[in-house]
Amino acid sequence: MIQEMKFAIIAAGEGSRLANEGIKCPKPLIELQGVPIIERLIGIFMRQGASSVCVIINEEQPDTLALLKNLQERYPIEI
Repeated sequence: MIQEMKFAIIAAGEGSRLANEGIKCPKPLIELQGVPIIERLIGIFMRQGASSVCVIINEEQPDTLALLKNLQERYPIEI
């Protein structure tokens, strides 16, 4: 029997420590080598055999929601 692997990401924090350092975008959208951190993490999960990824976000982060909706075209993401 093949078992599904589901992953979850909690990305609902305010990122206040980063904001105190002058970083204005939400933490999930900070880019590492040109790719947002959350996208890199989802890609890692998928390469490890994830069947889906559930992402919990703060409703006050519309930019994060927009990116995740765009990524749903490539990955099985539940928001």
